[in-house]
Amino acid sequence: KKRDWIKVVIMGNDKGEIVDIRIGNSKLEERKAARGMLRKNPNIDKVLMDGLHDCKKTFNLCEDKNIETGIKIRKGSRTRSKGSPRRRREVKEYQSMEHKDWVNKKRYGDRWPSSEGIFSAKKRIFGEHVRATKKKNMYKEVFLKYWAYNQLQKV
Repeated sequence: KKRDWIKVVIMGNDKGEIVDIRIGNSKLEERKAARGMLRKNPNIDKVLMDGLHDCKKTFNLCEDKNIETGIKIRKGSRTRSKGSPRRRREVKEYQSMEHKDWVNKKRYGDRWPSSEGIFSAKKRIFGEHVRATKKKNMYKEVFLKYWAYNQLQKV
């Protein structure tokens, strides 16, 4: 029997605290989960996301909610709108400058403490394995590890 894995999608703030979290199996759609978190949390003024989130739906949601974006544009992206004028503007802006200039302008490096840094710290503190055997309890265990990490951040 092939083993499944647990997928975690988090939304963190610039202080390295977890604002929202989604936990599921390998079939969890990260883009969809991230958009759900954007809808659920009304006080977001800026998002920094990796290239996975470079899609029309995410840019359109950010446009509707007036959220500033720092979403890495994939190589070879076209500037045709096809339903997302916001993405077209972002692609043109990204292609008009050097990557490092775009990174500095969007403060893309700030995404590390609010996402990758949280994953790394949680793994260092609690490891990346779960002891529970039932799927439901595995998700609870993972949630509790991230909750405990968040509590440690507040100390």
